[in-house]
Parts: sequence; C-alpha cells; structure tokens
Amino acid sequence: YHRFDEPKYQSTSISSELFEKHLKLIKDSGFQVLNLQDFLDILINKKKIPEKTLLITIDDAFRSFYDFGFPLLKKYNFPFSVFVSTASVSKDQESDFMSWEMLKEIQKHGGMVFNHTVDHMSLVGLSDSVIIDQVTKASNEIKLKLEIDNPKIFSYPYGESSERVEKVLEELGILAAFSQHSAPLSHEDSVFRLPRFSLNNHYGKLDRLKMIFKTKSLPIKNLSFTDAIAREKDIEISFESSMNLEKINCYINQGVSLTKKINGKKVELKLKGLKFDQRHRLNCTIVDNENIYWFGKMIKRVN
Repeated sequence: YHRFDEPKYQSTSISSELFEKHLKLIKDSGFQVLNLQDFLDILINKKKIPEKTLLITIDDAFRSFYDFGFPLLKKYNFPFSVFVSTASVSKDQESDFMSWEMLKEIQKHGGMVFNHTVDHMSLVGLSDSVIIDQVTKASNEIKLKLEIDNPKIFSYPYGESSERVEKVLEELGILAAFSQHSAPLSHEDSVFRLPRFSLNNHYGKLDRLKMIFKTKSLPIKNLSFTDAIAREKDIEISFESSMNLEKINCYINQGVSLTKKINGKKVELKLKGLKFDQRHRLNCTIVDNENIYWFGKMIKRVN
C-alpha cells in the first residue's frame, strides 16, 4: 500500500473503506499476519513458511496512512511495516509525509519502520557510491531519530533494482529487499528481490484480493534472464517448470508484444518493444483447481 483516501492518485491510493474490507477479509479468512522481523527469521533460516500467512507493508510514509490506514491497523491489531525515505519526513502540517513523532507513535502500535533511501530516487541509474550514500544515511537517521536498530530490511524506490544494485546492498549488510512485482513469496525468491502485490483503488477490489489469497509460487528453474534491467528493446526469456505448461498464460504491460512457445517442460518467451525508462511487469500463471501458480518479474529498459 501507499496512499489512503487520496482519490486523485488512483494508481497508489486506496480508500479507507476498501482497506478495512481488506483487513476484515484477512481476519475472517484466518490469515496470520507476521511482522517483518519474524518473517526475516523464516526467510534467512529457511524455515517452513506457515500456510495462510501474509505481510502488510506500506511504502513512502505518507501522512494519509497515519490519518486513515494506521487507525484501522490498530483496530484489527495487525502488525505492519512502513518504508520511509528520510528526506521526506516533515513536521510541516501541509506536508504529504509523516513526521518523526508520527513514526515513533506507529512503532508503539504494531508498526516497524524500515529503509526506503534518503531521496526516493531509483537506484538503477546511480553509481555504487551514491547508492551506498542513499542507503547508509537513511539507515543512520532512522536509527538516530527513532532510537531503534531494526533489522536491515529495505524497499526499492519504485520497486526498481538490478543485480548490480542488489550486490551493493548485500555488501552493505542488507538482509532482505522488497520490489513491486506481483507474486507470492517463497524460498525460491532472491532475498534481495522479494515480490509484493500492490493494492490500490484500481487493483484492490475484494475479488482480486481473494484471487491473491489463492496464489502459490510457480516452481521454475533455469531462468535464462535473471537481471531486472534490459538494454535492448527486444529480449528473450525462458524457464523450465515441472508443472503442465500447456496451461500457462503469460502477460506483460505497457503494450509490449509477447509471443510464447512451449517446448516440453520449457517456456520460451519473446518480448518485443520494451519501452525505454519504463517498468514492465511480466506475469505467468497456471490455474490448477483452486490454486493459481504465479511467476512475476519486473524488467526496466535502460541505456
């Protein structure tokens, strides 16, 4: 989640009415909501991920979350995490963002606060030294202002990363990092490129949330294109799976052409027309009885 009750931002805002319906559905469906520290223990130590488990994360620390989303999370007593870009934190009553005092209050009521850089710039185009500066300064300020030393968990601005960026974060001691491509979490995911389902007024209707609750990770291996950036407008991606690939459907946004070929246990995809400086989300799914097996990947085309 990002904004709350800010309808002019349809791609990032959700109404508090719909958000409460989400929380009620989570409760009524018997889901366990984990805090990120407990989930990190499961992730890092390869413990079994419990059935019907989810995380609630909020990016950017908008004031509208404090005003409208936070009271509902307190009401339902669900743990959650907020990823904050420290340069945005403000005491100004006209600011779109929370203050440090608000973030302290959140900590007292089930919330954890984590690193989203200083300036909320995409890390993909930055040098290693600037990435280090953006991440370490934010981490130090969160620790200083909130008097906490939370686990080193990170969220990429705009969900954008690359293998180079991820290596820098690993060297900084970051333990896990979240992107914004859709898929359920599993131990097969890189801990430095964890998926999340984005939810908002447009893509947050209850039917979609119920569909998300049915998703399981699509088991794949031998993925041919492992990075999250591409330098060409046309690329090929292939992977193998033990599942019946005749049932697989693959989609990509931004009007990119996608052609698919099934070769036994292998899927071969050709993507044509990746747009420069755009985030493309590739999703492949297999519907099998009540379950939806899902593989998601974000690709940004750069120079």
